[in-house]
Amino acid sequence: MTMQSCGPIIDKALECLSSNDSIAVCKNHRIGSRNIDLITGKVRDCSADAYSSIGKSALYCEYMLEATDKIAETTRHLITSPDSYIPISYRCEIETIRGGIARLSRLTDSILDADADTVKINGDTGLEKDFIEHSIAVHSKGMTHEDFDEGAPAYSYLMLLYYLHSFVCSFSQAIRNTETGNKLMTA
Repeated sequence: MTMQSCGPIIDKALECLSSNDSIAVCKNHRIGSRNIDLITGKVRDCSADAYSSIGKSALYCEYMLEATDKIAETTRHLITSPDSYIPISYRCEIETIRGGIARLSRLTDSILDADADTVKINGDTGLEKDFIEHSIAVHSKGMTHEDFDEGAPAYSYLMLLYYLHSFVCSFSQAIRNTETGNKLMTA
């Protein structure tokens, strides 16, 4: 449920970043934040028991929701700031990440099925995580001292990569917990 809710918000945020669409990114952030607030309340009810597999998965779903909100907010900031130039290399990177998250979103539709291909989902999640980690390493190495100032476009882009990484890692843990829960229910 969380991936199906977060996936479209992230996809739209990254699409807006690639196309530099300031109106759509603001609308996505506003509507996405409202939807995330509604879903977070429902997820928090499930995460009250953090020691059960459902509670652990719900906790990671909360992390996914928080990361999604930060992704929408950061893309809005990147596009609407006065110095909002997005280099073509960032756009290519964002489109690659966007495609990976869309693929993960499609795969999650089958996760609750008994015959779900969790090996494929875990593998694709690992590839996405590795790509984002590589992007963070390359981007941070190329930054100057001034680029690390809060509000600098390069710093905001680095934070966006961190939020995307947080989202994918939380998704991975939620899948593992769901997988464990499914095994316990069928045993």
